[in-house]
Amino acid sequence: MLRLTKATRKIVGGRLIPPLLFFLLTLSAQGQVAVRGDLFREILAKSGTTINLNLGVANQSDGEATIVLAKLDYTAGKSAPAGSSPRSLASWITLPAERMTLAGKAQSEILLKLIVPETIKPGSYWSAITISSMVTEPAPEKGIRVGIRTLVIVQICVTIPGGVRDARVGEPEVKGMKMIVPLIGTGNECFVVKITATGLPEQSIRVFPGVTRTLEYSIEEFPDGEHELRFLLDDGAHFILPTWKRFVKVPPPPVALAAFKAEERRRRQTLRGNIYAVLSYGTIQKGFSIQGSASYRFLKLSSGTDQMIYRDSVYQGYSTKAGINFGPVTVTAGRSWYGPITLTTASIALSVRRLNLQVAYTPEYKLITTQAGWRIWKNISVSVWGTAGFETGRRDWRASLQIPII
Repeated sequence: MLRLTKATRKIVGGRLIPPLLFFLLTLSAQGQVAVRGDLFREILAKSGTTINLNLGVANQSDGEATIVLAKLDYTAGKSAPAGSSPRSLASWITLPAERMTLAGKAQSEILLKLIVPETIKPGSYWSAITISSMVTEPAPEKGIRVGIRTLVIVQICVTIPGGVRDARVGEPEVKGMKMIVPLIGTGNECFVVKITATGLPEQSIRVFPGVTRTLEYSIEEFPDGEHELRFLLDDGAHFILPTWKRFVKVPPPPVALAAFKAEERRRRQTLRGNIYAVLSYGTIQKGFSIQGSASYRFLKLSSGTDQMIYRDSVYQGYSTKAGINFGPVTVTAGRSWYGPITLTTASIALSVRRLNLQVAYTPEYKLITTQAGWRIWKNISVSVWGTAGFETGRRDWRASLQIPII
């Protein structure tokens, strides 16, 4: 990583080198001091042992390099002061020196000494060594000296045998056409796990105990709607129990709006029918009835059996209704026959999410009926009705449960 600081600027003829010029002069010289080998060193050791670890460094430039060594805690791209992590091994590490110089085109070894505590518990512990370097060398233009600063982080992980390898998949989060899946290390050992998910490419990631890492997947090929994926974790020795996770893919807003309108149009232009069983109890109705409805576009037709209690007598009958839908508002007119009694009803209803509010008027007896309904699950709903008569002065009520049969 190249970092431009005030310390790397040089004065020429009483003037500072412009930052842009400095950048152009040093851009081709990135990585002048390199570390040989893997930047993640994994070691298996027993408690109480001493580990000698060599880090090879090479100065690839012609100028002399000043190298500064330091310890810190570093996990999954996030750094913290040395010793701040509960699984830090920074206190185990002894550095040969904090600063050293390396001549141009020279190589050297940095010897690290790690002493594993006697009472350490099984599991993985890790920290990092930062190797920052400053190389000062003459630039092509005479009289201008250029400073190049690089930083290399080498992570060291020591595993004490007897730990537990485990991880779990968190809840997916959809961001546009990407799905972000957290993976949480729930054991006490660091390991590499291969993740296999339904319809998604395999990925491998290193799991750290108590650390959440993220997996990123493209979901462009998935159709819009809800999906359920099966995640299987494999650490090379055994499988972690599979988990099922759901996510909902929603297209971008303009596409979502067009899709919603198309679905609403298709739904309205499809002839749909339902048959319900209705259980009623109250002062104006008691018992069981069957009702059916069919809808097409803005029109809804319904009919069914019914009963009415009037002056302590029960009248069996049937009713028919026709309604017109205007978005959340529905206007309905219907007629009911109960033996010698015939009733006409006109109503207006407002539907908001699962709630349905309705006011109806019966001119024969000047009755006003109010209804509050709630769809409790899918097409199962419960309603409470209240009736007030202008002429009779009666206050009647009815509660009903509507369950779909077909």
